[in-house]
Amino acid sequence: MTKLDKGLTGFRKLVRLNLCGNFLREVDAGFLPRGLRTLEMQSNFIQTLEVLATGLPSGLLYLGLAKNVIDCVEGISKLPDSITVLDLSDNDICDLETTLNSMSALPNLVSLQLAGNPCAVCAGYARCTLSKLPRLQWLDLREVLPTDRPDENLEIHPDDLRSTYFNFTIFRIISAPQPPKGDKGAIMTFHVELELPLLDATRRNFLMFRNNDSLVEMLPPPEDDLWEPSKIGSMVKSKSVLEGEASSRGSHIFHLTAVDSREIRHYTTFESNRVPWNKIMNFQEPAVRIFCPNLIGLRDTFRTVVTLRLVYTVSIPVKQGKGDKKSAHTMKAGPQEQRATIATIRCALNRPDWTQVSQDYHWDDTLDDDAIYYGDGDLSTLQYSQATAKVVKGKTDTDQGSARQQLPENLTCHFGFGIDTLRS
Repeated sequence: MTKLDKGLTGFRKLVRLNLCGNFLREVDAGFLPRGLRTLEMQSNFIQTLEVLATGLPSGLLYLGLAKNVIDCVEGISKLPDSITVLDLSDNDICDLETTLNSMSALPNLVSLQLAGNPCAVCAGYARCTLSKLPRLQWLDLREVLPTDRPDENLEIHPDDLRSTYFNFTIFRIISAPQPPKGDKGAIMTFHVELELPLLDATRRNFLMFRNNDSLVEMLPPPEDDLWEPSKIGSMVKSKSVLEGEASSRGSHIFHLTAVDSREIRHYTTFESNRVPWNKIMNFQEPAVRIFCPNLIGLRDTFRTVVTLRLVYTVSIPVKQGKGDKKSAHTMKAGPQEQRATIATIRCALNRPDWTQVSQDYHWDDTLDDDAIYYGDGDLSTLQYSQATAKVVKGKTDTDQGSARQQLPENLTCHFGFGIDTLRS
């Protein structure tokens, strides 16, 4: 269906009309039955409310316009005063302040959905919405509690309405395979790489015309022959698996590959800090923090499946003899580095929830590549004990009320994704 006709006006007793999943671009409200109380038009191609709002039935209570392409908020103030529930989620509305100013003219609005719009991922989204619309009882299907309401004198900086920070947190990595002993002086660490190609439009546009090989060609060649993949490989490969330990747990996965020092790896990939191996590896919080002035790119990121990699790295400092003096213009060679990807993990992100600090994910090596969304749970509160559980009269420590859990035997990772939100 692409348009309405006068035939609908004949249904005078119709109180609920569902027009979801059609190809409507512009709706003439004059064709709608006057007795409507509920109008659902989700998943169409409506871009503006200006024409629709002027002729809606005066007794309309619910208007559903989710999953359209609405980017113009003109006309919202013309909606019927009777509207109590308005669903504009998953559209393209960017200007939060203008949108809320228009909605403030709706005296009976008690439930609003804006999640999935670019404006809903800005830092001041919830605080500004509840401040401008004090009569709201529900925001994005979450009940507004007294503690959620901001102070009357709250002042929100304009930057908090057009930007925020993306935060990636590694709560813990447990039971990673212990790497074999390396060469003397080698630095062996673990880190997590996070691919976020949609957050930087400039870099994304650049990559449309360049591939990785061409980027390497643009860089100057090495000053000497220190970087040779075959040479580096032979240096570390001899220690990558110790004699007598080839059958030990996890040793077979540390097949290191040389890293080209000229390869640009960070145009769409972000790295956590690097930590040495431990049974429980903890990282700085947040592990990755990115300023996001592009709210559309951030909104779209939370619609995607994000790829993570747990990476093991061996860095070997370059030793230079007394006779290997370089000229003053020669760049000093950096450490030779090899790496191995221990695990590749996929996290299907959800829309940010203004009541949650982050959306958390659990992954272990029994789940293939896909992590499990933890729902409303908080993985940061879990505590683990490295001590062996003691059995006392048939009961373990955990049976006796211990708050700490025993370490899982499988490689286990706990991550969280979130955005900065004003909470005071």
